[in-house]
Amino acid sequence: MSLVPDVTAYVPAAPKRSQMLREQAKRCRRLARATTDAAVPKKLTEFLREAAASLRDLALRAPDIANELRRFADDLEQEAQRAARDERPRNNKAAD
Repeated sequence: MSLVPDVTAYVPAAPKRSQMLREQAKRCRRLARATTDAAVPKKLTEFLREAAASLRDLALRAPDIANELRRFADDLEQEAQRAARDERPRNNKAAD
């Protein structure tokens, strides 16, 4: 019998949630590349940052999978930075 509390009992859907967020991020990136609407990349960037924050919060409550969640959150932050970088040239072209 372990004296360490099982925090995963309070977060039963953590792996499912991270997979869902991963799939949503992938779908959003695909949509952002396929559209000329300037609002989509901005929304994608916001979504990725919110998802990263959500994963970091979840990592605090689920130490057994915390490292994986933090790595995924870091990946989402990098995607958000890339999306923001990609958005800038598109906005400059729209202004021309």
